Amino acid sequence: MSNFYNNWRVFRENLNEEEAPLDEVTFSAFNFPHKGNENFAGSGSRTEHASTNNSFKVLKDVNILHRDGSTNSIIQSGTEVYFLEPFKLFKGADLGVVGRGSKGTFALVSLEQKDGTPIGFINIRAVEKPSGTAQSRVGSGSSAQEKVFEIIRELGNQKNVKVEKISSAIPGSTHPDLIVNYDNENIQFEIKGRKGEAGYITIFDKSLRRGIEVPILNAVIEAYVATLDVTYNYDLDSKKPLASPQSAPLRNAMAHTGYQTTFEGLLSFYQNYVDPSYGFCSDRGPVPKSGKLPRDLITSANNIVDSIYTNIIEHLVGGGDDYFVVYTESSKTADIYSIGKNNPLAARKFPSIVSAKLATYGGCSSGATRVGFKIKIEPIESNLPDNI
Repeated sequence: MSNFYNNWRVFRENLNEEEAPLDEVTFSAFNFPHKGNENFAGSGSRTEHASTNNSFKVLKDVNILHRDGSTNSIIQSGTEVYFLEPFKLFKGADLGVVGRGSKGTFALVSLEQKDGTPIGFINIRAVEKPSGTAQSRVGSGSSAQEKVFEIIRELGNQKNVKVEKISSAIPGSTHPDLIVNYDNENIQFEIKGRKGEAGYITIFDKSLRRGIEVPILNAVIEAYVATLDVTYNYDLDSKKPLASPQSAPLRNAMAHTGYQTTFEGLLSFYQNYVDPSYGFCSDRGPVPKSGKLPRDLITSANNIVDSIYTNIIEHLVGGGDDYFVVYTESSKTADIYSIGKNNPLAARKFPSIVSAKLATYGGCSSGATRVGFKIKIEPIESNLPDNI
């Protein structure tokens, strides 16, 4: 074993290999399934390329760690490899590696095919993942809608119920994502996507300007305002800097200063009484070019996420939706959840939210601030009853 340790150190020193990622195009734990890799932060949160039938190119000459502990095998740059089931990740230390190499992340690979003969463990940072342009997008609409309709049609076949697609929305449309006639009753679906099973679900993203309000965004803001406490740095009457920060319920502080319970009202309050760097991207002063939102809007606090949950469901039901669908891009699966009283599919209730975030993304878009709202939901084994 001591020879193995020494050989590994010599190999690392000769290659001058660091554990930092090569660049953003390499694999990380994000691209492996969450199940079985729970100890690796972010696993399953993005497209799980590793579990596909595809091969992936090695970006540089890289050492292969064999099961017998030897490290005298090198895969050359440009070689295609396949990750093997169960797509489990290992730290170097798990495989007997010491020193700098112990922090590397490794997975079992084959040179043949997905179920081929394993050749050993490769550092996943040496393997190129598909570019973003090659990834499927729920925004295209059709794949998610077809998957949902496929599930409903199969359910109808099992129950000897007639199923017919009434309509599906094109990308960017304000129409319902999918309407299906199930057993002579129209049911409506809201479909949202996530990269992997442990990833965030994008509820909406909007380009916002002062003077323009979005109903679903304000529904979320109402939940934040109703439950957040805010720490402010400027006097609520004089706007003069305080000697030390003070706290109050956000609703009370905004009402005291005359701000409405809207996205613009909340952001203006934070800009004037908490930190002048908060604001829309078009605002002057210390506001960043992309705009900036308070970190208070990224939360796992139960009282806040429960309130957000209630407001989202009320908004969806008010828009005529009967079901909320979570489409997972990595596995191309759709989980259907009931959000109201009308539930002919007997689907389970939409699960609790465990975390939520409202944040800016990208740069200023034609003078508008780009804002996205995302949630993580409580994982459950199945979204439909066992007898279906």
